[in-house]
Amino acid sequence: DAEAADGDGAILREDVIFVTAEAEDMSECSTLLVRSFFETASQHPAFLAVKAHREYRRLKSHYGGEHHVQLVARSSLSNEAIGYVDLDARGKLNPVTNKLDPTPYISDLAVRPDYRRLGLATCMIEKCERVAKMWGHSSIWLKVEVSNKAAKGMYADLGYATEPTGEDGISVLTKAIGEAR
Repeated sequence: DAEAADGDGAILREDVIFVTAEAEDMSECSTLLVRSFFETASQHPAFLAVKAHREYRRLKSHYGGEHHVQLVARSSLSNEAIGYVDLDARGKLNPVTNKLDPTPYISDLAVRPDYRRLGLATCMIEKCERVAKMWGHSSIWLKVEVSNKAAKGMYADLGYATEPTGEDGISVLTKAIGEAR
């Protein structure tokens, strides 16, 4: 459990708690992802249903495993999912090195619109960094759309550096997270 592992309780505000996602959470998390990444289109019920089902299958297919955690930020008042992030160190093709890389990869960071600009995304990224360090890693990476200036600004403020890659429209960012344990 990533929450217990880093020992800080990870409470952003008194009404937000972090938990390790369970298989039963994947449906709610998939809807959160679609609503976060496709805000306008997700207003259409048919689009939301189809896209959320695809996301559900994707999240469910890679759920679990050693050195992989899916974190959910929940409102302690309503118990609703208000944020989600995936941290995976099982090995992915690194677009910078073009090799299979077990360096932890952050993906699918999503925050419900009414909880944005409150520090929740920053808190989730910092939590991922602590977990990756606990797993024994000294660096971490992620991808972000070049056009997502708000996210790129947040990552820059957190010390992430842009790496050169051949992917159009995508920036790959890396960060040294200190000495591995």
